[in-house]
Amino acid sequence: MATWRNSPELTNNERLLIHEGLYTEVAPGHVIEADLAGAPALRANQLLRHIPRGHIAVTFSACWIFTGWWPPGRMREVYAAHPKRTKPPAVYRHAVPEEFTRRIGGLMVTSPARTAVDLLLLEPLEEAMEGLLQLYGAHLTMAELRAQVDLEARRKKLPMVREIVNQFADYATWRRDTMIEAVQEAAQETSGATSLPGDDHPSSSR
Repeated sequence: MATWRNSPELTNNERLLIHEGLYTEVAPGHVIEADLAGAPALRANQLLRHIPRGHIAVTFSACWIFTGWWPPGRMREVYAAHPKRTKPPAVYRHAVPEEFTRRIGGLMVTSPARTAVDLLLLEPLEEAMEGLLQLYGAHLTMAELRAQVDLEARRKKLPMVREIVNQFADYATWRRDTMIEAVQEAAQETSGATSLPGDDHPSSSR
């Protein structure tokens, strides 16, 4: 199974096309046109050849399927789980309950809420938090995230995850309010810049 350690080096042209958003790396050394990975079902379908039957896409691979986001740098490996194996692409050996999965583009993927909890439990915290930010909003609500944490009560390190989620709720609220204020200020500035002198005064009658 290819990882960044044994996969072919990307060519300078491939790197340039990835940087310009025209190509994307779907697995180590496997580069395709970005249009072929422009939606969750398309991204999941691209991983079918890299994740065998019986495996489930998890953590960063699941996050990439939902959002198209990947941690900065080269794609390190395909992230999958299997209940009995640890041979790549099964980087994690655990059984994922069916209610915590979805089938997308023919591939089994952890749900956004389970993906978020897995990221916080299994991956480096800084990258996990960025993945959580990418999932939050379009794919995941705070209520869904809290409910998933409650359902994962038997997993190790869950108290730490619960505390992170509580802090994230405050941060997400602050970020939302900040973005709303920025959009409102930008709209006001744009409105002021496009107004003609005297637009806010009634024109004199002839």
